[in-house]
Amino acid sequence: MRHEMARAGIGHVRVNPRRARDFARAGGHLAKTDALDAAMLAPDGAGPEPGGRSAACPRA
Repeated sequence: MRHEMARAGIGHVRVNPRRARDFARAGGHLAKTDALDAAMLAPDGAGPEPGGRSAACPRA
C-alpha cells in the first residue's frame, strides 16, 4: 500500500503502534478504536514535520 500511496503522491508516515498507543494514553485516551486512533494521530501528521519515520519508497 505504501508504494501505491507514494506513486499517487500521497504523503504518509510509518508510526510504531506502541508509540502511538503510548502517545494516546499520555493524552488521556484510553479507548482503542481505529476512529479514535485516526483522530488522535491526525494533528501530529498534519504538522510540517510529522512524527514517526518517513515512509519513502526507495527503488532497488
